[in-house]
Parts: sequence; structure tokens; C-alpha cells
Amino acid sequence: MRWINAARPFSLTASLVPVVLGGAMAAAVGSFHLLNFLIVLVGGVALQIGTNLTNDAWDVIYGIDRPGRTRPNHAILDTGIPVEAERRAGLLVFAFTLALGIWLAVLVGWVILIPVVIGAIFGHGYTAPPLRYKFRGWSLPAVFVMMGPLMVWAAAYGTGGSVPPVFWWASVPVGLLVVSILHVNDMRDMKGDAEGGVHTFAGAVGSGAALRTLWILLFVPYLIIVAGVLSGRLPAGFLAVLLTLPLALGDYRQAKSHVMDLIDARTAQLHLAFGVLLTVGVLLQGVTPTL
Repeated sequence: MRWINAARPFSLTASLVPVVLGGAMAAAVGSFHLLNFLIVLVGGVALQIGTNLTNDAWDVIYGIDRPGRTRPNHAILDTGIPVEAERRAGLLVFAFTLALGIWLAVLVGWVILIPVVIGAIFGHGYTAPPLRYKFRGWSLPAVFVMMGPLMVWAAAYGTGGSVPPVFWWASVPVGLLVVSILHVNDMRDMKGDAEGGVHTFAGAVGSGAALRTLWILLFVPYLIIVAGVLSGRLPAGFLAVLLTLPLALGDYRQAKSHVMDLIDARTAQLHLAFGVLLTVGVLLQGVTPTL
């Protein structure tokens, strides 16, 4: 059970949504291969688990998470998993992900290894040396690329061997929303991060600019979908994502009121709901192969 907690299963929708969305795009253009999709699905989730394990371990190594802090690492500090064991487990999971990538490359082509290798490098480097980009304020753009366009592209190509150009219209909103989960977490932890020497974007720009950034991350995804529909590049059914707008408004009001309890979980629910409705739209109405 403690290793399950270390994997942070509650957070895995962040990787499930872009992978399932990419698989739905492959299905919509008639090139869905079940085995390929399952490999991508397991690989995408494994990539996030490896990142979670590595992040936890190095946060403890650097003293960011320690007894008495307001955001302890439960897997290491509460259940007694040795920090070195969790660090090695993260490396094993990344190795497993790369092995799946090689298997998939045999099935669809070696180009698929590009996003797999990039994902593994940046997943490990989130807190581990030499990149350690969490501590240097690079998290938001890196996570946007990895959990948005890159992962959706890899899922669509890995599942069907091709990627409809319209994937940009869907992957960018999904990427922005997954970044919003990270951003509200950083906003909540600004004080503790500063004490621990972690220089997040939120900490660097201050609470006012961080709130304005959150507005962009939460509401630009809806503007992109509406623009795609109005321009004729997306089917009208994609407007179903507007049903999740009250969730986004609730998140923003909560952050504006500086009530940050459970805001990361609420934002994750928004990302999941938005992604599910977008995926259903892809499956029911297909995708338009235009930019």
C-alpha cells in the first residue's frame, strides 16, 4: 500500500487524459490499434509514476520535504520507504517506460522514441540533477509541452501511426489545464517553497501575477475551443467542454480568495472533466484534418 501511495494514483489522470485523447484521435481517423494503444497507455502512466517517485525522493534529499513541513512526503516520511529505494524505483520505472517505447517503435516506427526519450529525460530531471528545472522556474512550460502536445502527439502516432493536424486544437487546451494543476499547487506552497529554496514561477512573479497567470491557464482553453468551432476547424460538439466552465470559475474564485485547501484536487477534476468531454467529442464527431 505504501508504494501505491508513493505512485500518487490520484494524480494519474494528468497522463491518462492526453493519452486517451490521442488514442481517440487515432480511432476517429480509422487507424486505431488496440495493442499499440495499451502500450502507450501503460507507458504514459508509467512515465508519470517515475516522475512522481523521483520527485518525492529528491525533494527529501534536498530537504524540501522533511518532518514538520506543511506538505510532507507521505510515502517517505510517513510510511518509512527509504529515500534511496524510492529514487531507484523511479529509475526502474523510467527504464520500463523506455522498454515499452522500443517495443512500440518496432510496431509503428522509431520516430516514436523521440517523445518517449524526451519525456523520460524531463520526467527524471523535474527535481533530479543535472536539470532540476522545478527549482529554476521552468516547470510550467516543460510540463505544458510534455503533458500536452507531446503526449497527445505520441499517443495518436503510437496508436495509429499518424497524427491529424487538428490535434493542436485539443492538445494545447489539455496542456494548459494540466499546467494549471501544477500552478495552483505552487501558489499554495509559495511560502514553503521560498523557505526551501525552490524558485517556482509563482514565487518569482508574486501572488498578483500568479493569479493572472492562473486566469490564462484556466480560461484560454475554452477560448481556443470556441475559436476552433467558430472558424469551422472543429465540430460544434466540441463546445460540450463549456459544461466544465463552472468548475474553472470556482477554481479561480477560490484562488482569488486565497483559500487554497484542496484546490489542486479541484483543478485536477476540471482537467479530467474537460478531457473526457473533449475525447467524447472526438469519438462522436471525428476530427477535421485542417489547421
